[in-house]
Amino acid sequence: MLQPAREAAAQPLELTLLYTDDDARALTVDIPKQLTVNITNGDLPPAPLTLARDPKVPDRLRLSPGQYRRVRYTAAWPIRRAAPSKSIPWASMSRRCSSR
Repeated sequence: MLQPAREAAAQPLELTLLYTDDDARALTVDIPKQLTVNITNGDLPPAPLTLARDPKVPDRLRLSPGQYRRVRYTAAWPIRRAAPSKSIPWASMSRRCSSR
């Protein structure tokens, strides 16, 4: 038995990165404004999706030893359309052959 399809498009896709400074010195990190990831539902080939960084997060973080910072990225779920159905020549041929 298969589960009914779940609708995820109502909420944006979120990805949270955790930057940590587990060294004895301060750490400065440049944070990208966008991340591009490949997503798939398992039935279709992977497709690229670009997520945008939370606008409240600065371009550069300075972390003290032991400090961490979460950075959230979001994007709207892509709309997938089904491929157009193709005519299968042998299917129409078999119908003609079987009707005597």
